[in-house]
Amino acid sequence: MVYLIAQYYKIKYDGKGVKDRQKEIDKCFLTNLENPCIEEVHWLVESQEDIDYYRSQNFNLNNKNLKIFLIGKRMTYQLMFQYANKELNGRNCIYLHADMELDQNFPVVQEKSLLQHVYMITPCNKKKCKNNIICGCTRSFKIDGKYYGCSFDGILFQSPMKKTVVNNVNHIVHLMGAENRLIYYLNQADYIVRCAIFDYKAYHHHEIKVFHNLHS
Repeated sequence: MVYLIAQYYKIKYDGKGVKDRQKEIDKCFLTNLENPCIEEVHWLVESQEDIDYYRSQNFNLNNKNLKIFLIGKRMTYQLMFQYANKELNGRNCIYLHADMELDQNFPVVQEKSLLQHVYMITPCNKKKCKNNIICGCTRSFKIDGKYYGCSFDGILFQSPMKKTVVNNVNHIVHLMGAENRLIYYLNQADYIVRCAIFDYKAYHHHEIKVFHNLHS
C-alpha cells in the first residue's frame, strides 16, 4: 500500500466552468480517500477556507485514513518532499495533483524497487486509455528504441528523498514544466527515473478546461 500526498482545494476565482471543475477535484479527493490501495491520504492544505469548504460539502474530515496538515501556502515539490521525509520516513509515497485518481487495482509496491528508482505518473484518460506503451493519453516519443513521455502529474518514491533533490525543487507543483524540472534534478541525484504507465496507473480528470493563472 502507498501513502498519498495531495493538496485538494476550493477554487477561489470565478469564471465559466468553475463549478464543474470543482466537482472533478472533489471527486478525486473522495475516490482516493476510499481507495483500498491507499494506506493514508495526507492532505497538505493551502488555507482554512479549503477545510471549511470540504466540511460544508459533508466530506468526512474525521476519516481515520485522512491526515490534515494546514501548511498555509501552495504546495511546492520541496515542501512536499520535506513533509514526506519528516512524517513518512521509510514509506512508499505517491504525490498526485488534485485532479488525479489512483487506480483501484494499484499494485503492492516492492520496497526494493524504490531504492534507486522513482516512477513518474502519467495522467491517463480513464475512458480512452489503450493500456499499452503508447496509451494515447499523452504525447510520447520513440528515440533510439526507447519510449519517452513529456507529461506527468505525480511521482511514486520512497521517503526520504535525497537532500540534493529537495534543495533544488522549490517550485509550485502544477506550473508548466514543473515535473520536467523535477526530473532533471532526480537524474542529477542518480535516481533511475521511469514512467509507470503499465504497473502504476492513475487517471486524470480534467474535462473542464479551467486553469488557474499560475498554471503557465
